[in-house]
Amino acid sequence: MGACDRPARAVPLPLRAGHWPDKPSRCRLAFTRRFLPANPRKRAPSCSPSCWLRDDLTGRKTIVRSARGHSSPAQAGGRSILMRKLVDFFLKLLPEREEVTIARAAARVPDGVRVYVIGDIHGRADLLAQAFAKIDANEAAHPFKRNVTVLLGDYVDRGLRSREVIDQLIERQMTRRVVTLRGNHDDSMLRALNDMDIALRWLAAGGRETLHAYGITVPANIDRDIVHTVMALAVKQIPAEHKSFLERLRLYVTIGDYAFVHAGIRPGIALENQSAVDLMSIRQPFLDCVLPHDFMIVHGHTPVTSPVFRSNRINVDTGAYITGNLTCLVLEEDRQFILEPRNETCQTVPGKIRCGTES
Repeated sequence: MGACDRPARAVPLPLRAGHWPDKPSRCRLAFTRRFLPANPRKRAPSCSPSCWLRDDLTGRKTIVRSARGHSSPAQAGGRSILMRKLVDFFLKLLPEREEVTIARAAARVPDGVRVYVIGDIHGRADLLAQAFAKIDANEAAHPFKRNVTVLLGDYVDRGLRSREVIDQLIERQMTRRVVTLRGNHDDSMLRALNDMDIALRWLAAGGRETLHAYGITVPANIDRDIVHTVMALAVKQIPAEHKSFLERLRLYVTIGDYAFVHAGIRPGIALENQSAVDLMSIRQPFLDCVLPHDFMIVHGHTPVTSPVFRSNRINVDTGAYITGNLTCLVLEEDRQFILEPRNETCQTVPGKIRCGTES
Protein backbone atom coordinates (compact mmCIF):
# COMPACT_ATOMS: atom_id res chain seq x y z
CA MET A 1 0.00 0.00 0.00
CA GLY A 2 1.47 3.37 -1.01
CA ALA A 3 1.87 6.25 1.40
CA CYS A 4 -0.89 8.16 -0.35
CA ASP A 5 -3.46 5.40 -0.03
CA ARG A 6 -4.07 6.78 3.47
CA PRO A 7 -5.74 10.14 4.20
CA ALA A 8 -3.41 12.96 5.19
CA ARG A 9 -5.37 13.85 8.33
CA ALA A 10 -8.18 12.62 10.51
CA VAL A 11 -11.51 12.60 8.64
CA PRO A 12 -14.98 12.16 10.15
CA LEU A 13 -16.38 8.84 9.00
CA PRO A 14 -19.38 6.72 9.96
CA LEU A 15 -18.40 4.35 12.74
CA ARG A 16 -18.94 0.67 12.25
CA ALA A 17 -17.20 -2.46 13.46
CA GLY A 18 -13.79 -2.96 11.97
CA HIS A 19 -13.74 0.48 10.34
CA TRP A 20 -11.38 3.33 11.27
CA PRO A 21 -10.63 6.68 9.60
CA ASP A 22 -7.87 4.90 7.70
CA LYS A 23 -6.88 1.33 6.95
CA PRO A 24 -5.71 -0.19 10.25
CA SER A 25 -3.07 -2.77 10.88
CA ARG A 26 -4.08 -6.42 11.06
CA CYS A 27 -3.80 -6.62 14.85
CA ARG A 28 -5.80 -3.40 15.28
CA LEU A 29 -8.53 -4.64 12.94
CA ALA A 30 -8.73 -7.97 14.75
CA PHE A 31 -9.00 -6.20 18.11
CA THR A 32 -11.75 -3.92 16.80
CA ARG A 33 -13.79 -6.77 15.35
CA ARG A 34 -13.41 -8.79 18.53
CA PHE A 35 -14.55 -6.18 21.01
CA LEU A 36 -16.80 -3.64 19.27
CA PRO A 37 -20.51 -4.48 18.83
CA ALA A 38 -21.88 -4.81 15.33
CA ASN A 39 -24.81 -2.41 15.77
CA PRO A 40 -23.71 1.20 15.12
CA ARG A 41 -26.68 2.53 17.12
CA LYS A 42 -25.09 1.29 20.38
CA ARG A 43 -21.78 3.08 20.25
CA ALA A 44 -22.09 6.68 21.48
CA PRO A 45 -19.80 6.72 24.56
CA SER A 46 -20.81 10.10 25.99
CA CYS A 47 -23.80 12.35 26.62
CA SER A 48 -23.16 14.34 23.45
CA PRO A 49 -24.42 13.14 20.06
CA SER A 50 -20.78 12.68 19.06
CA CYS A 51 -17.93 10.46 20.18
CA TRP A 52 -14.15 10.94 20.13
CA LEU A 53 -12.16 8.43 18.13
CA ARG A 54 -8.38 8.42 18.08
CA ASP A 55 -6.81 8.55 14.63
CA ASP A 56 -4.46 5.56 14.68
CA LEU A 57 -2.02 7.28 12.30
CA THR A 58 -1.55 10.68 13.95
CA GLY A 59 -2.42 9.93 17.54
CA ARG A 60 -4.89 12.84 17.49
CA LYS A 61 -8.59 12.45 18.13
CA THR A 62 -11.29 13.16 15.61
CA ILE A 63 -14.97 13.62 16.25
CA VAL A 64 -17.30 10.99 14.81
CA ARG A 65 -21.05 11.47 14.77
CA SER A 66 -23.05 8.79 16.48
CA ALA A 67 -26.45 7.48 15.45
CA ARG A 68 -29.27 9.95 15.93
CA GLY A 69 -31.29 9.51 19.12
CA HIS A 70 -28.55 7.80 21.21
CA SER A 71 -27.07 10.60 23.26
CA SER A 72 -26.74 9.12 26.72
CA PRO A 73 -24.64 6.37 28.28
CA ALA A 74 -27.75 4.46 29.12
CA GLN A 75 -28.92 4.51 25.55
CA ALA A 76 -25.49 3.68 24.20
CA GLY A 77 -24.93 0.77 26.54
CA GLY A 78 -22.26 0.27 29.22
CA ARG A 79 -20.38 -2.41 27.27
CA SER A 80 -19.76 0.00 24.35
CA ILE A 81 -18.30 2.62 26.68
CA LEU A 82 -15.97 0.08 28.31
CA MET A 83 -14.83 -1.35 24.98
CA ARG A 84 -14.20 2.11 23.58
CA LYS A 85 -12.06 3.00 26.58
CA LEU A 86 -10.11 -0.24 26.15
CA VAL A 87 -9.57 0.50 22.46
CA ASP A 88 -8.39 4.00 23.27
CA PHE A 89 -6.01 2.66 25.91
CA PHE A 90 -4.41 0.15 23.56
CA LEU A 91 -4.16 2.71 20.76
CA LYS A 92 -2.04 4.85 23.07
CA LEU A 93 0.41 1.97 23.41
CA LEU A 94 0.88 1.54 19.67
CA PRO A 95 3.69 3.58 18.06
CA GLU A 96 2.70 6.54 15.93
CA ARG A 97 3.72 6.56 12.29
CA GLU A 98 5.97 9.48 11.51
CA GLU A 99 5.36 9.52 7.78
CA VAL A 100 1.99 11.24 8.11
CA THR A 101 3.49 14.42 9.53
CA ILE A 102 2.68 17.04 6.90
CA ALA A 103 4.76 19.89 8.27
CA ARG A 104 8.38 19.94 7.15
CA ALA A 105 11.23 22.41 7.02
CA ALA A 106 11.60 24.49 3.87
CA ALA A 107 13.56 22.67 1.16
CA ARG A 108 17.07 24.00 0.58
CA VAL A 109 19.89 23.70 -1.89
CA PRO A 110 23.46 23.70 -0.53
CA ASP A 111 24.93 27.06 0.45
CA GLY A 112 26.67 28.78 -2.44
CA VAL A 113 24.73 26.83 -5.05
CA ARG A 114 22.12 28.29 -7.38
CA VAL A 115 20.01 25.92 -9.49
CA TYR A 116 18.19 26.90 -12.67
CA VAL A 117 15.47 24.43 -13.70
CA ILE A 118 14.01 24.46 -17.21
CA GLY A 119 10.78 22.65 -18.05
CA ASP A 120 9.69 20.68 -21.13
CA ILE A 121 11.05 22.23 -24.35
CA HIS A 122 9.53 20.05 -27.10
CA GLY A 123 11.47 21.36 -30.07
CA ARG A 124 11.26 25.07 -29.20
CA ALA A 125 14.90 25.98 -29.83
CA ASP A 126 13.98 29.68 -29.91
CA LEU A 127 12.62 29.59 -26.35
CA LEU A 128 15.59 27.58 -25.11
CA ALA A 129 18.00 30.15 -26.53
CA GLN A 130 16.05 32.91 -24.78
CA ALA A 131 16.13 30.99 -21.50
CA PHE A 132 19.89 30.52 -21.69
CA ALA A 133 20.33 34.22 -22.45
CA LYS A 134 18.28 35.21 -19.42
CA ILE A 135 20.20 32.76 -17.23
CA ASP A 136 23.47 34.29 -18.41
CA ALA A 137 22.17 37.79 -17.69
CA ASN A 138 20.98 36.75 -14.24
CA GLU A 139 24.31 35.15 -13.40
CA ALA A 140 26.15 38.31 -14.47
CA ALA A 141 23.84 40.57 -12.45
CA HIS A 142 23.78 38.34 -9.37
CA PRO A 143 27.03 36.33 -9.18
CA PHE A 144 26.95 33.09 -7.24
CA LYS A 145 29.68 30.69 -6.23
CA ARG A 146 28.28 27.79 -8.26
CA ASN A 147 25.50 27.72 -10.85
CA VAL A 148 23.88 24.53 -12.09
CA THR A 149 21.24 24.21 -14.81
CA VAL A 150 18.89 21.22 -14.73
CA LEU A 151 16.71 20.42 -17.74
CA LEU A 152 13.79 18.14 -17.00
CA GLY A 153 13.57 16.34 -20.34
CA ASP A 154 11.29 16.17 -23.38
CA TYR A 155 13.62 18.10 -25.65
CA VAL A 156 12.18 16.62 -28.84
CA ASP A 157 8.81 16.08 -30.59
CA ARG A 158 5.86 18.37 -31.34
CA GLY A 159 7.94 21.47 -32.01
CA LEU A 160 9.75 21.75 -35.34
CA ARG A 161 13.32 22.44 -34.14
CA SER A 162 14.25 19.41 -32.06
CA ARG A 163 17.61 19.04 -33.78
CA GLU A 164 18.59 22.60 -32.84
CA VAL A 165 17.50 21.99 -29.25
CA ILE A 166 19.88 19.03 -28.91
CA ASP A 167 22.66 21.02 -30.58
CA GLN A 168 22.21 23.83 -28.05
CA LEU A 169 22.26 21.43 -25.11
CA ILE A 170 25.40 19.68 -26.29
CA GLU A 171 27.14 23.02 -26.80
CA ARG A 172 25.99 24.32 -23.41
CA GLN A 173 27.33 21.25 -21.61
CA MET A 174 30.81 22.00 -22.92
CA THR A 175 31.11 25.28 -21.02
CA ARG A 176 28.57 25.15 -18.17
CA ARG A 177 27.36 22.83 -15.43
CA VAL A 178 24.30 21.38 -17.15
CA VAL A 179 22.36 18.29 -16.07
CA THR A 180 20.02 16.82 -18.70
CA LEU A 181 17.29 14.41 -17.60
CA ARG A 182 15.41 11.88 -19.67
CA GLY A 183 11.81 12.53 -20.66
CA ASN A 184 9.39 9.99 -22.06
CA HIS A 185 9.61 11.57 -25.55
CA ASP A 186 13.42 11.46 -25.54
CA ASP A 187 13.28 7.83 -24.47
CA SER A 188 10.77 6.98 -27.20
CA MET A 189 12.92 8.62 -29.86
CA LEU A 190 15.96 6.61 -28.85
CA ARG A 191 14.10 3.30 -28.64
CA ALA A 192 12.20 3.94 -31.90
CA LEU A 193 15.47 3.68 -33.82
CA ASN A 194 15.59 -0.04 -32.99
CA ASP A 195 11.98 -1.05 -32.34
CA MET A 196 9.30 -0.83 -35.06
CA ASP A 197 6.35 -1.03 -32.65
CA ILE A 198 7.71 1.84 -30.57
CA ALA A 199 8.42 3.77 -33.77
CA LEU A 200 4.75 3.60 -34.78
CA ARG A 201 3.65 5.05 -31.43
CA TRP A 202 6.43 7.63 -31.43
CA LEU A 203 5.50 9.00 -34.85
CA ALA A 204 1.92 9.45 -33.66
CA ALA A 205 3.06 11.26 -30.50
CA GLY A 206 5.18 13.96 -32.13
CA GLY A 207 7.95 12.01 -33.82
CA ARG A 208 6.96 13.30 -37.25
CA GLU A 209 7.99 16.82 -36.29
CA THR A 210 11.29 15.56 -34.90
CA LEU A 211 12.16 13.67 -38.09
CA HIS A 212 11.22 16.77 -40.08
CA ALA A 213 13.94 18.63 -38.16
CA TYR A 214 16.43 16.04 -39.47
CA GLY A 215 15.24 16.47 -43.06
CA ILE A 216 13.01 13.38 -43.15
CA THR A 217 9.43 13.66 -44.39
CA VAL A 218 6.92 11.14 -43.07
CA PRO A 219 3.86 10.44 -45.30
CA ALA A 220 0.43 11.15 -43.86
CA ASN A 221 -0.66 7.53 -44.23
CA ILE A 222 1.87 5.01 -43.03
CA ASP A 223 2.10 1.27 -42.57
CA ARG A 224 4.84 -0.94 -41.20
CA ASP A 225 6.75 -1.00 -44.48
CA ILE A 226 6.79 2.79 -44.69
CA VAL A 227 7.78 3.08 -41.04
CA HIS A 228 10.61 0.62 -41.61
CA THR A 229 11.88 2.73 -44.51
CA VAL A 230 11.52 5.99 -42.60
CA MET A 231 13.29 4.72 -39.48
CA ALA A 232 16.11 3.19 -41.54
CA LEU A 233 16.64 6.66 -42.99
CA ALA A 234 16.46 8.18 -39.50
CA VAL A 235 19.23 5.89 -38.25
CA LYS A 236 21.47 7.31 -40.99
CA GLN A 237 20.37 10.95 -40.74
CA ILE A 238 20.46 11.45 -36.96
CA PRO A 239 24.05 12.30 -35.95
CA ALA A 240 25.88 9.85 -33.72
CA GLU A 241 26.52 12.73 -31.33
CA HIS A 242 22.77 13.17 -30.86
CA LYS A 243 22.26 9.46 -30.23
CA SER A 244 25.02 9.51 -27.62
CA PHE A 245 23.40 12.55 -26.01
CA LEU A 246 20.08 10.69 -25.69
CA GLU A 247 21.81 7.62 -24.27
CA ARG A 248 23.54 9.69 -21.57
CA LEU A 249 20.36 11.29 -20.24
CA ARG A 250 19.78 10.65 -16.53
CA LEU A 251 16.53 9.57 -14.91
CA TYR A 252 16.89 11.84 -11.88
CA VAL A 253 19.31 13.98 -9.93
CA THR A 254 19.24 15.25 -6.34
CA ILE A 255 20.65 18.55 -5.11
CA GLY A 256 20.22 19.32 -1.44
CA ASP A 257 16.60 18.68 -0.42
CA TYR A 258 15.39 18.62 -4.02
CA ALA A 259 14.98 15.73 -6.44
CA PHE A 260 14.59 16.55 -10.12
CA VAL A 261 12.73 14.12 -12.39
CA HIS A 262 10.80 14.40 -15.62
CA ALA A 263 7.30 13.26 -14.58
CA GLY A 264 7.28 12.46 -10.86
CA ILE A 265 7.61 9.52 -8.50
CA ARG A 266 5.40 6.77 -7.15
CA PRO A 267 4.56 7.77 -3.56
CA GLY A 268 5.85 5.52 -0.81
CA ILE A 269 8.80 4.16 -2.82
CA ALA A 270 12.37 5.34 -2.25
CA LEU A 271 13.80 7.41 -5.09
CA GLU A 272 16.54 4.91 -5.88
CA ASN A 273 13.89 2.16 -6.21
CA GLN A 274 11.60 4.04 -8.60
CA SER A 275 10.95 2.47 -11.98
CA ALA A 276 12.14 4.28 -15.10
CA VAL A 277 8.58 4.23 -16.47
CA ASP A 278 7.23 6.08 -13.43
CA LEU A 279 10.03 8.63 -13.41
CA MET A 280 9.35 9.46 -17.06
CA SER A 281 5.58 9.02 -17.34
CA ILE A 282 3.67 8.97 -14.05
CA ARG A 283 0.77 11.27 -13.31
CA GLN A 284 -1.45 9.59 -10.74
CA PRO A 285 -1.25 8.96 -7.85
CA PHE A 286 1.70 11.36 -7.76
CA LEU A 287 -0.16 14.55 -8.68
CA ASP A 288 -2.86 14.05 -6.05
CA CYS A 289 -0.50 12.99 -3.26
CA VAL A 290 -0.36 15.49 -0.38
CA LEU A 291 2.00 13.63 1.92
CA PRO A 292 5.66 14.67 1.99
CA HIS A 293 8.21 12.73 -0.02
CA ASP A 294 11.84 12.15 0.93
CA PHE A 295 12.70 15.10 -1.34
CA MET A 296 10.90 18.11 -2.70
CA ILE A 297 10.11 16.87 -6.22
CA VAL A 298 10.66 19.24 -9.14
CA HIS A 299 9.09 17.91 -12.34
CA GLY A 300 7.45 18.62 -15.67
CA HIS A 301 5.51 16.28 -18.02
CA THR A 302 2.02 17.51 -17.06
CA PRO A 303 1.35 20.87 -18.77
CA VAL A 304 -0.07 23.66 -16.62
CA THR A 305 -1.02 27.26 -17.32
CA SER A 306 1.49 28.57 -14.78
CA PRO A 307 4.06 26.92 -12.47
CA VAL A 308 2.41 24.91 -9.71
CA PHE A 309 3.89 25.00 -6.20
CA ARG A 310 2.75 22.40 -3.68
CA SER A 311 4.06 21.41 -0.27
CA ASN A 312 5.78 18.33 -1.74
CA ARG A 313 6.41 19.16 -5.42
CA ILE A 314 6.83 21.88 -8.03
CA ASN A 315 5.60 21.55 -11.64
CA VAL A 316 7.32 23.78 -14.22
CA ASP A 317 5.93 22.38 -17.49
CA THR A 318 3.99 25.31 -18.93
CA GLY A 319 3.40 23.78 -22.39
CA ALA A 320 6.14 25.74 -24.15
CA TYR A 321 5.53 24.31 -27.62
CA ILE A 322 1.96 25.68 -27.59
CA THR A 323 2.04 28.64 -25.16
CA GLY A 324 5.45 30.04 -26.03
CA ASN A 325 6.22 30.14 -22.30
CA LEU A 326 9.26 28.11 -21.26
CA THR A 327 9.49 28.31 -17.48
CA CYS A 328 12.80 28.63 -15.66
CA LEU A 329 12.72 28.04 -11.91
CA VAL A 330 15.55 29.38 -9.74
CA LEU A 331 16.51 27.82 -6.39
CA GLU A 332 18.80 29.61 -3.94
CA GLU A 333 19.21 28.38 -0.35
CA ASP A 334 15.56 28.06 0.81
CA ARG A 335 14.16 30.48 -1.78
CA GLN A 336 12.23 29.64 -4.94
CA PHE A 337 12.01 32.09 -7.85
CA ILE A 338 10.65 32.20 -11.36
CA LEU A 339 12.91 33.80 -13.96
CA GLU A 340 10.29 35.82 -15.75
CA PRO A 341 10.18 35.40 -19.54
CA ARG A 342 9.87 39.12 -20.33
CA ASN A 343 12.65 40.52 -18.17
CA GLU A 344 15.90 39.54 -16.56
CA THR A 345 14.95 39.66 -12.90
CA CYS A 346 13.85 36.95 -10.56
CA GLN A 347 10.42 37.22 -8.98
CA THR A 348 9.84 35.55 -5.64
CA VAL A 349 6.86 33.25 -5.52
CA PRO A 350 4.93 34.53 -2.47
CA GLY A 351 4.36 31.88 0.14
CA LYS A 352 5.71 29.22 -2.23
CA ILE A 353 2.12 28.57 -3.33
CA ARG A 354 0.85 29.42 -6.78
CA CYS A 355 -2.27 28.18 -8.47
CA GLY A 356 -2.31 26.14 -11.65
CA THR A 357 -4.52 23.66 -13.41
CA GLU A 358 -3.20 20.13 -13.82
CA SER A 359 -4.93 17.56 -15.94
